[in-house]
Amino acid sequence: MKQKGLMAAVMAAALLFTSCGESPEKELNQFLLREGASLTVQLEELAGSEAYIDLMTGEEMIKAELAVIKGSGFQAPKQVYLIAFPENHWIEILDQLTDRETAELPDNIREVVNSRINSTLFSSMVNAGYGTVTLASATLVSFGKSYPMPKGWQNNALLLFECEGDYSSLVSFTRTGNGVISGYVSPLKNGDAGTWSSLEELLDLDGSLQYSVYSGEDVAALLAG
Repeated sequence: MKQKGLMAAVMAAALLFTSCGESPEKELNQFLLREGASLTVQLEELAGSEAYIDLMTGEEMIKAELAVIKGSGFQAPKQVYLIAFPENHWIEILDQLTDRETAELPDNIREVVNSRINSTLFSSMVNAGYGTVTLASATLVSFGKSYPMPKGWQNNALLLFECEGDYSSLVSFTRTGNGVISGYVSPLKNGDAGTWSSLEELLDLDGSLQYSVYSGEDVAALLAG
C-alpha cells in the first residue's frame, strides 16, 4: 500500500525513536502524535473501503457521506491540538454535560465509567448536531486498539487532527487496564464556528483547558526527528 504525507513521516519516526534518547514527556508526545496519525490514516482507509462499507450499510446517503469523510484530507492536517487530561477530569466533564452525578458511585464503578469515555463520545456529541446521517456515518468508521502503556504515561490525552475538508479526526488515549491504554479515533464534523472552537466549548467547562498546538509541518518535522 502506498504511503504518503504524514504517514510516511510516521513510519520514518518509528525507526528513529528506537535510537534517540528523548525526555519522557517528549517521547510520550511523539508516541501520541505518531499513533494518533496512524489511527487517523486507518480511519481514512476504512472510509474508502467499498468491501467494508457494503458489509456495514446499504444506505446510499451514508455511503455518500463516507466518501466525504474519505476526502477530508487526513493525510495532511492543518494543525494538531494535543490536550492532556487527569483521569478524573473526563468523568467530571460527563457529570456536567449530562447534569448527572457520578461522585457517589463506588470507586471501581467510576473507574469503569471513566475508561469508557473516549473520542467517540465527544465526537458523537458534536456530530449529532448535524443530523442522523452524519452521526451514523462517523460511527461506522470509528474504532480503537490497545497498546502497552508507554513510558512517561500520566494523563489521558485527546488529539484533534484539524483538516481542510468537511471532517477532522479526533483521537483519544485512555488507561483501560493495568499497564494498558486504548486509542480511539472518530471523524469530527467541521462546522462554521471551527472544529477547535466547537470542541473547546464542549470540553473547557471550567476554563482551565491546557493544550499544545502543532502545525501540520511541525508534526511532520517532529515525527521525522
